[in-house]
Order: sequence, then C-alpha cells, then structure tokens
Amino acid sequence: MGYTKTELVNMALAHLGVGQGIDDFDTDTSAEAGYARQFFDIVRDQVFRDFPHPWAMRQAALALVNDDEDVAYSDEYFYAFRYPADCLHFNRLVTGSVPELHGDRVPFRQSYDAEGKLILTNVGSSIVGEYTALVTDTTLWPSDFSMCVTLRLAWRLSSTLPRGDVFGLGKRALQEYMMETERSRANAANEEEPEAPADAPWISGR
Repeated sequence: MGYTKTELVNMALAHLGVGQGIDDFDTDTSAEAGYARQFFDIVRDQVFRDFPHPWAMRQAALALVNDDEDVAYSDEYFYAFRYPADCLHFNRLVTGSVPELHGDRVPFRQSYDAEGKLILTNVGSSIVGEYTALVTDTTLWPSDFSMCVTLRLAWRLSSTLPRGDVFGLGKRALQEYMMETERSRANAANEEEPEAPADAPWISGR
C-alpha cells in the first residue's frame, strides 16, 4: 500500500523534527503546506530522474515528426521523433535484441522544436522508445521510492523552517536520500533476471 501526498509531506516534516504535520495537502493553509505544494512536484521529478526506476519504465512507439522521408531533419540525423508526453527520463531506443549488448544500442540525441522535445536518430522511421514515465498517483509508488521523496523533500523544506535548520537535519536528510537511492537501485537489481550474454563467436565455434 502506498502513501498519500499528505502522508508523504508529514513524513518529510518528521525528518526535520516538526511534530505538527499538515491536515490536507491540497487545502491546508499553513506555511508548511504552502512550501510543500511549492516543492513537491519538482522533488518528485528529480527522484524519478536520478536513476531509471524499473517499476516506472514504459515502452511506447515514438511519433515520427519529419513526414518527408526524403529530407533529413538535421545535418547529422535523418529522423526526428516526438518526446513522449509522460517521459521524465529517456533511456534508450529498443532494438529487440535480447540480451542487448553495448554495440547493439541505437545512437540518439535529444533536441527540441517549437512544439517541444525531440529524439533524433538515424535508424528507422518506426521505432519504440523506453523511458521513465511520470507516475503521479503516489499510492502506486514502492515504499523505497516514497522514502526517497520524503527525504529529498525534507532537504528542500529545511530552508523554510521558521527557526532555521539549527541541527542540520536537512543536510542529514540529503545524505540519507543518497543512501536510500542506492538501496532502491539494489532492490531494483534484485527484482530482475537479465538475459545471459551470448558467447563470443570464437568461443561458441570451438
């Protein structure tokens, strides 16, 4: 079971030694709630981007931008695809190779136009992208991800404390955030079984 925004903010305040939490994330009129609303979304997005959380990964066909396939989009890249609307961190272009070796990876570069961000590449007019999607429903977040959000939020809120952060609890929260991020990375690695890499031809041919 996940946590509501109100519960997450109150955990962040508890990291800072604030005993009085907020009543409701959306309607509470206290200064603490106001600062929490100010910082919550950007803190959430930063945690999503700090490493590619597998539980938030999504694969989707990318929308081709340059319809005229006889005209290159730029001097270096032929194809331009629209950046997925719910993408917070673009990971790779899916090749279909399992396992995907380093040499199989499709080169790409980010860019933008008047309508938003783009993915530029030279491979194919139809391709699938893998990316970290924005999951706004906090009750779907794993507990370790939720803890990371509360710690990073605590660090942000520490500068707004009326008495100041006299005990350095914000700095401590940031240090704990870094440790919890590594814990999340380890937990994620333990919840998958990568395909074993194929033997090199000179080995399999012996």
